[in-house]
Amino acid sequence: MFNMSYYIKAILFLFSCFAVVITCCFFCYKKDLSLPTKETIEKTKLTIGINGHPLNQLAYTKMSLSTQFEILKKKKFRQYRFDVPIDYNGNIKNEATFFEMTTIAQQNKIDLLPMIYMLGLNFNDDETSSFDKGYLICDTFVKKYGAYINYYELGNEEDLLITKSGTSGSDPEDYDQDKLKVVAAFWKGMIAAIKHQKPDAKIIINTGGWFHYVFFDLLTKHNVAYDIIGYHWYSKMDEYAQSVHVDLLDILSKKFHKPIWLTEINQSNGSDLYTEGKQAAWIKAFINTCRGYPLVKAVFIYELLDEPDLPNVDESERHYGIIKWTTKSKSNLNDWHYKKAAQIFD
Repeated sequence: MFNMSYYIKAILFLFSCFAVVITCCFFCYKKDLSLPTKETIEKTKLTIGINGHPLNQLAYTKMSLSTQFEILKKKKFRQYRFDVPIDYNGNIKNEATFFEMTTIAQQNKIDLLPMIYMLGLNFNDDETSSFDKGYLICDTFVKKYGAYINYYELGNEEDLLITKSGTSGSDPEDYDQDKLKVVAAFWKGMIAAIKHQKPDAKIIINTGGWFHYVFFDLLTKHNVAYDIIGYHWYSKMDEYAQSVHVDLLDILSKKFHKPIWLTEINQSNGSDLYTEGKQAAWIKAFINTCRGYPLVKAVFIYELLDEPDLPNVDESERHYGIIKWTTKSKSNLNDWHYKKAAQIFD
């Protein structure tokens, strides 16, 4: 015989448990709504750096290293990316200036990011010779300067050297496979030398932008053991990507699952063909965009100073700085002012 009161009590008990679960879920959901948004969380994780040429360009010799680093500190740039003039053995050509820079950087708590040229890269070499050249450069470099450096960017837009003429670089077949083997071997030599002495050092390899992300597939295929994706991104690339509905940062994030450092960004042509206000607006907007992608860890503005005396380039190349020179004479650069782009970082 069924005991109806027993079953009624059981049903009421189960209903009570269900109500408790629903209530808990409701309050947990409300609690989740109060958590920081993704933008808030990631905002504290995005490193902002800037490019410069303190070792080898005339405009930078017109401003003392102390002043350059004072500006970086004031504007809260945490890293200074610079190209390193070296010889074929990996020695920095103007060591005295470099060592002065390391001292000032440490005093201002700013990290240095050297971009090391692949000097001696020759597509007529076999892979063994190319590996040995890369190893020699970085073996010497790390022995002499590794105490000051934790991140190494190897080469600059090398993908452009091996992209076949008339192609976009967006397909693996757009790259010369024979040249790729040589440059990959050079990279492997550089990386082997660095990791042998500094196993925890981080390696960055970059591309010249556009939709060249397939280049990193090729590096993986050739066992180039880089740690960080480097990418160069200017406003013309960004505008085109939006027009064809390509989300580069999303693609890089989902495809490679590595940290992403945008080691050069700016308004295309700097402030030459556009107003300083437009340059500033694009930089600010793009940095804000980057904050929405957890794997984007660093963004570097290109560059600190205008270079009015830069030889053999389009005029626009001279106007990428966030600082301009107001002295008319190119040979007498001593009076400078912040552009509007610099005000973003106040």
